[in-house]
Amino acid sequence: MTIIFPVPTAPGGIPITEAKPTAAPQRPNDSTDVTEKYYARDLAGQNQDSLPIIVEDSQQDPLTLLATLDLALTENYIASSVIHALGLSSKLTPIPAKSQHQVALGVDAVLVRPNYHITINLLAGSENRRFPGVVFSVFDPPHIHDDPVEPDVLLGVNFLRQAQALTLVKEYIGKGALEGLPVLVPVVAAVEKDDAGEGDKIKHGEL
Repeated sequence: MTIIFPVPTAPGGIPITEAKPTAAPQRPNDSTDVTEKYYARDLAGQNQDSLPIIVEDSQQDPLTLLATLDLALTENYIASSVIHALGLSSKLTPIPAKSQHQVALGVDAVLVRPNYHITINLLAGSENRRFPGVVFSVFDPPHIHDDPVEPDVLLGVNFLRQAQALTLVKEYIGKGALEGLPVLVPVVAAVEKDDAGEGDKIKHGEL
């Protein structure tokens, strides 16, 4: 995992109350950082499947995660690598073995078996609405061809109900991440075209 900023800012970011939505990137290709370039549209709210959410790390410092909205999921999921990077591993609650089950995540339907839960307070939406006690199932991200599987934070139908999904588009979709807050994302080492020459094939750096 790595920390990036949607705009230049002082180390440690700024208070949430002073933050403003990130402006849409005018010339995203100007960035020389592959990771920043890859996530530019998500940070600007231009990806309707991605929702910037604000959480606190173990030091209670706010930062942004880029969550994927997945209507095929009921629960919320977060990778153990994200929890480790946030310093929240001590907050994990084991899932009883009899309650553990496999779930398919992402467009590639990669099977994982979460064995922990964690409860996180988060902010989301144009008004930074507070969602206390959001429960996530924690999974160990598998590696395929030495690359970690994306995405690493997923919000399912349970969260959409809590967020009153009928107003999701108006209140949440298209809203950029807040300026000045650090963003925790997987490192992107390179972006290549797939074998058909159409979609992007991501090559990750170290987490």
